[in-house]
Amino acid sequence: MIAAGLLALLASVPAAHAGEWTLTRSLDALAQPLIECGVASGFVIGVIADGKVMIRGYGTTGRATDASVPAGDTVYEIGSITKVFTGLLLADAVERELVALGQPVRELLPNEIGVPTYGPREIRLVHLATHSSGLPRDPDDLSHPYVLYDEARFASFLASCELTWSPGARSVYSNLGAGLLGHALGHAAGKEFDTLLKERVTLPLALHDTRIALSDAMRARLAPGHDADGRARPALRLPPTLQAASALHSTANDLLRFAAANMAPEATPLAEALRTSHRIRFDYGNECNGIALFWNRRQGGATLEHTGGTLGYRSFLGIHPERRIAVVMLANTASDRLDDIAREAFALFLGSPVERVPIHAPIALPRKILERFVGSYELSPTERIRVRLGEDGLVIRIPGKPIARLYPSSERDFFLRKFEANIAFESDSTGTPQVIVLRTHDDIVKARRAQAE
Repeated sequence: MIAAGLLALLASVPAAHAGEWTLTRSLDALAQPLIECGVASGFVIGVIADGKVMIRGYGTTGRATDASVPAGDTVYEIGSITKVFTGLLLADAVERELVALGQPVRELLPNEIGVPTYGPREIRLVHLATHSSGLPRDPDDLSHPYVLYDEARFASFLASCELTWSPGARSVYSNLGAGLLGHALGHAAGKEFDTLLKERVTLPLALHDTRIALSDAMRARLAPGHDADGRARPALRLPPTLQAASALHSTANDLLRFAAANMAPEATPLAEALRTSHRIRFDYGNECNGIALFWNRRQGGATLEHTGGTLGYRSFLGIHPERRIAVVMLANTASDRLDDIAREAFALFLGSPVERVPIHAPIALPRKILERFVGSYELSPTERIRVRLGEDGLVIRIPGKPIARLYPSSERDFFLRKFEANIAFESDSTGTPQVIVLRTHDDIVKARRAQAE
């Protein structure tokens, strides 16, 4: 049986030799520039295609005691890919007739947690799993650290939350909704979400390195997280109320096994649940096709895709079940550019056109030149862009954006890695920068140097 053979192959997930696939060099050509240009310190890409498995590591793991190349068993935070596991947990409960997709979520929760409604319309389980509940992306009273956001605060926020549109009317991404779904499923089963997920999903699929709390063995293989500017970031710790949205760790080995299960459900103990999790429940009405139980169905519904990101990690999982092709990318750098490369790698193995996005390499500028740009630039009477010089170079603070490092591409042009933007400085006749020009994908903004703070 082909499906069983595929799962048997993935039981140990052997890496193919570099010369076995003609596409290996093309994959390297996509990935290696991110390391060479400093976009990422390291990442791993795993592929299933042509009945073979390939795992390629780039850069280093970034561990202080071990700077080895990332491998199939290197551990990463997978961020929002957690959601598709939550969707499968829901599908499993549906197949066991414990819940129904159309069931109001309030029926699974304790009485003290009130769920907002839109008139008579209630939030149902399917709304949470398709981001169509009307709930906001995140609670607006999140604690720092997140782990302090306990059930009492969770309940308090839900009680005060007002839906601005009817559940099921539109799909708007919501971490809060995913967290609520996992919390509800756990409460209905009388178990913590992570315990329930382990019992019903990860153990049956032999995903021993996919879990929220790290084992000692996993901790030794963890690649420490970094932001887009290469600064170390602490581990993400989510409270039980939000774990179903983004709390899992995993490896390329495990996610390839998970991909194989989704490509061949009949060879698994969760066959019907996997099929249920794949069916589109919210139709976008465009080329993206729709959303299943957290899976994005793209390319006319042919593929299953999801990305993930935390403060220090990026992840991607793309599966074409019919063609038995899957690509996973795991990185310990929180740069959106890694999503682009992962999608290009998926397109490469699907035989689709690859749209390569230029990767900028910064040039070195003396601090004496960088000092010219330091200052405050007025966007409006009340808002300013501020540029300062740190140990690693120029740092910019733009209102409404995170503090980010500026990387020089010339003596007047800079780019950012933390978010997509380019900066140019216009100078006067003395060579002193007077105007900063901020270019994003959809806007151009100018700000003039302030004469005094």
